[in-house]
Amino acid sequence: NVNIIPKLKRDLQVRSITPELQCLTTTYTPTATVFNNGTEAITGYRIAYRIGTGTPDTTTVTGVNIAPNTTATVALTTRTLPVGGSTITVYSFSPVTSSGTGDQNLSNDTLIKAVYVASSVSAPLVESFEGGTFVPSGWAVVNADASNTWQKAGTGFFSNGSAYMKNFGYLATGQKDAMFTPIINFTGVDSVKLTFDLSAAVKDVAAAAGDTLEVLVTKDCGNTFTTVYKKGGNELETIYDNTPVTTEYTPNAFYLWRRETINLSSFAPTGPIQLIFRNTNNNQNNVFVDNINLTTRTLPARLRAEGFMIAPNPFTERFNLWYVQAPSDLRYVTVYNAAGQLIWNRVFGTGSASNVITVDLTGKSAGFYIVHVGYSDKSKDQQIRIMKSN
Repeated sequence: NVNIIPKLKRDLQVRSITPELQCLTTTYTPTATVFNNGTEAITGYRIAYRIGTGTPDTTTVTGVNIAPNTTATVALTTRTLPVGGSTITVYSFSPVTSSGTGDQNLSNDTLIKAVYVASSVSAPLVESFEGGTFVPSGWAVVNADASNTWQKAGTGFFSNGSAYMKNFGYLATGQKDAMFTPIINFTGVDSVKLTFDLSAAVKDVAAAAGDTLEVLVTKDCGNTFTTVYKKGGNELETIYDNTPVTTEYTPNAFYLWRRETINLSSFAPTGPIQLIFRNTNNNQNNVFVDNINLTTRTLPARLRAEGFMIAPNPFTERFNLWYVQAPSDLRYVTVYNAAGQLIWNRVFGTGSASNVITVDLTGKSAGFYIVHVGYSDKSKDQQIRIMKSN
């Protein structure tokens, strides 16, 4: 594997352009990073960029000294980006060294990147990826190495679309690719919940590290993050018995999907927040995400004040016992009719009750019923009169 690479006197390479994501502002002032891949110090150069097929803006840089094998950054001209995704083309030219002017290697002068302006929406957020455009309007993808990244799949969970990360054959192990939702606004809510459908496979179940999917929350456009979900390798995959898939994976059956649920109520009562689905590649197999659904809930004022309520009352077929927090010490709920006959009963173990308990009296006659609610601490026991209407 002998590889002889000639070194040239003047060879300026464009390494990156940032930011790749902006939130709620279309004013764009990018910063480019260049690398001196030549053998002489660069004392000046020109760099230009354009949005889409628009007219390029050129910046002339003088009075610098970029030594060989070092980088430098430069702020480029401020422009306006549309909401959504845009293609940015940035290229350098005319580097100046002690021996002359002009780049002697044009193959690494140009970088093409996708940049995004994320928009704002009000909760709930629902996305099934069945639209004609990927990413959906107001969403964003950050693809640091301009290689494999999140894209639209032609299949989903009982649908014709999903988002997937092509890890199969992706040799850049450790590379992170992020898919950002729009900024989600909500205020005065009591709970926030995220659900999504997942399908994933592993190529080598014995691998020391697998592909990893994280869900993160940011309140400042990605400057800081909170990880709320992280699974990788065999824990991430959705195939029964961790069966390895050595060919490129596509979920072609409903049983290859799993519903994931994340409680985000720690971010209540007030947003905004933004979700990030971040894939870390280990060249295993593809990861699919579908039916992303963020919902909020605001409790009735009476429930907030008292911590417990029964509603509706009167009811027609069924009613609910509502708690602000699931009661860990609830032991039983029983319902008696006006004649004192037991007609409904449920017993709970420690911590087994949810915060919403449904009592179904379908088919029972109209009239008054007595609901008995019992706790480990009997001083908290309650008896509530409730009416069933026709």
